[in-house]
Amino acid sequence: MSGGGEYLTVIDIISPELKKNLDIATKTLSETLGEQHPITIKVSSMLDSIEAKVRITDNGGIVEYSKIGNPSYDDFFITAARLDGMAIIGKSMITHSIKQLKYFAMSKASDEALQLNIKLLVGDTPPEEWSDEQAISVLRMANEKRKVTSDEKKYFLTTAGLIGIAVLSLGEAIDEAKELIPKGKQLMKNTKSLKYAQIPKATKGIKNSIENLNSVVNNAPKMLEEMKVLLDALKSLS
Repeated sequence: MSGGGEYLTVIDIISPELKKNLDIATKTLSETLGEQHPITIKVSSMLDSIEAKVRITDNGGIVEYSKIGNPSYDDFFITAARLDGMAIIGKSMITHSIKQLKYFAMSKASDEALQLNIKLLVGDTPPEEWSDEQAISVLRMANEKRKVTSDEKKYFLTTAGLIGIAVLSLGEAIDEAKELIPKGKQLMKNTKSLKYAQIPKATKGIKNSIENLNSVVNNAPKMLEEMKVLLDALKSLS
C-alpha cells in the first residue's frame, strides 16, 4: 500500500475476460441448476468471498495507491497497484478454491463404499486435517469410483476455466511488473521536475510501488506454479 488514499477494488483489478467468464458461468449454472443451488452460489459468490477476505476499506478497496496529479506518476502508481492487486487476488483464488476442494473431499468421507480407499490414501488422518494433496487424492479416487456427482463436475469444470484465465493474467502481471520497476526508478530520479508540494507524496508512492512490484516479481512465480497444480487437479476432476 502506498498511503495515497486512492483504492482499487476486485472489479477494478480482474481482467475483463475473467469477469465475463464468471458472469457466463453463473448464468449457465443458474439456468441448469437453479440460482439457489449450492454449486451456483459457490461460483457466483467467488469474487465476493475473495473481497471479504482481502478488502482494506468498507467499500471494497483491496489495494491503495498514490495520486499526485501528474499523469506519468499517477499512471505508474495505478498500474503498480493493479499488478499488486492481481497477485493478492491470485493468492485468494488459490485459498478459496482449495477450501472448496476440501469441502467436496470431506463430503466423501461418509460414503461407506469409499472408506477403505480413503483409509489407504490418508490413513487415520481425520478429514478436517487433510492436506491439500490428500484432499485432491481423495477426490481423484472418488472420481475413478464414479462417486463425483455431475453437479460437482460442473463446479470443477467452471472453476478450472476461471483459474486458467487467472494463470494467464498472473503470468502477464509478473512480466509487466519486471518491466515497470525500471520505470519507477527513473521516475524517482525525475522527482525534482515536480512541483515542490508533490515531491514527498511522489517519493513515498514510488518507494511503496517498487516494493510491491518486487514482491510480485519475487513471490508470484511460486503462486503461479501453485495455480497450475490446482488447475491440473480441477481438470482431472471435471
